[in-house]
Amino acid sequence: MQHDVTALGPDIVVVRYFGRLTIKERCQTLVRAGRAFHPDASPKKLLVDYSYATPAVENADAGIDFMSRVIAAPDVDDGLLAITGTLSADFLNPVLGACATKGLTCRVFSDYDLALDWLRRAP
Repeated sequence: MQHDVTALGPDIVVVRYFGRLTIKERCQTLVRAGRAFHPDASPKKLLVDYSYATPAVENADAGIDFMSRVIAAPDVDDGLLAITGTLSADFLNPVLGACATKGLTCRVFSDYDLALDWLRRAP
């Protein structure tokens, strides 16, 4: 599994995944993405692109672990999350649940450029 974390400015970070994607990798990448923001960025705007990734089939406990790590991650507080790529509801539900619990604004897009535009226009 490969991924790329790119800061597009102090408040926008893009994560792109390639290949077979495990929840462990998503947890590790979350930490790296959080560190890419400028410390004073508010809100933090994260675009996660799954367009080139295939989710690995994992047990339900892995999804619960991912949700708990997202909820506990201090580096992604006060933010907006844009998701792009074709993903199943089983894959997206832990993300959406964690965002709702954490109070993050999250939108799912069918197109990378639309997702990035939404983040750039957000206050």
